[in-house]
Amino acid sequence: MRQAAPNATDTQRLHVTDGFDSLVPAAVTLSHDPATVDGLVKHGALRTSTQRVWLTSGPAVANGL
Repeated sequence: MRQAAPNATDTQRLHVTDGFDSLVPAAVTLSHDPATVDGLVKHGALRTSTQRVWLTSGPAVANGL
């Protein structure tokens, strides 16, 4: 789940991810990164921390299949 709002609080992020608990096996939260706002995500344009989270989201999705 990508965080579009740069000023979202931890409580707000938790509220959104908790809403998916009954719908999906896992939800991975990606903090706000300006490189994701325009829709098309280019991995090389992401912050290093965001790149790492994207890479960990793949296994989380695969485990749910």
